[in-house]
This record gives sequence, C-alpha cells and structure tokens, in this order.
Amino acid sequence: MDKPKYPIESVDNALRLLLRFKEGDGLGVSDAGELLGVAPSTAHRLLSMLQYRGFAVQDDDTRTYHVGPALIEIGLKAIRDMSLRSAARPALENVSALLDETVHLLVREGTDVRFVDGVESSRTLRVTSRIGLVLPAHCTAGGKVL
Repeated sequence: MDKPKYPIESVDNALRLLLRFKEGDGLGVSDAGELLGVAPSTAHRLLSMLQYRGFAVQDDDTRTYHVGPALIEIGLKAIRDMSLRSAARPALENVSALLDETVHLLVREGTDVRFVDGVESSRTLRVTSRIGLVLPAHCTAGGKVL
C-alpha cells in the first residue's frame, strides 16, 4: 500500500510501536525511541497513551511494555470475523470428532502459517489450541502441506 498523502506522524509512530510488539520480547522506552527516531520522552508519552487505552501493559519489574488486553481483543475479534474460519468450522468439528484429535485451520502468509481456528480433542493428552499463533511454515505439519 502506498503511503498516505497526508500522514499523521504521531499515529504512525504509535502503530509502529504496536507492530513491534509482534516480536514478543517487550519494549523499553529507550528501544522505542531508537526504533522511531524520537527522544525517549516522546517514546514514553506514546507508550503511556497505549497503556492508558489498554493497548499495552508495563511489566513492573523490567519496566518494558507488552501487548495489552485491548490489542488482544481486537486480534481475537478479527479472527472470529474471518469468513474462511466460519466456512471451515463445520469441517474442523467433523474431523476432530471422527479422529478424536485436535485439528487446526492454517493460512499461509509468505513463508509463515497462521493458525486461524481449531477444535480440541476430548482426550486428556492432546495438542492445545494455537489460534492466532504465527510460525514458520516449515516448522508445522500443516505448513509443510501448504
């Protein structure tokens, strides 16, 4: 997608911080400032606003920021709204019932796969749901098929 004709830098910076959360290792104020090319005080204000709105939480011990509940809710809502998911759900339930195994619906994204939906087995020992998880395709059985 092309860059907007009239970008809003502060919004872009906040969204870049949210995208950085995908790496999963937390984000400190100085790292955020370095990532955005802004002063640590500016990075702190952006992270504080994300925290205020629930998009980030701060670890009291490490002082790093991580994905907050609002972002998780939005992601889960997007997954629930996917039409592919709703179309495939009956087949997932049938296969899971037939085999009494956990089954997942995966979608390829470049060299990765995203777990879009799943139905867990009723067995005591089973693979748990991985909905929302993104892994390299070569590391999963379903990814190798795709």
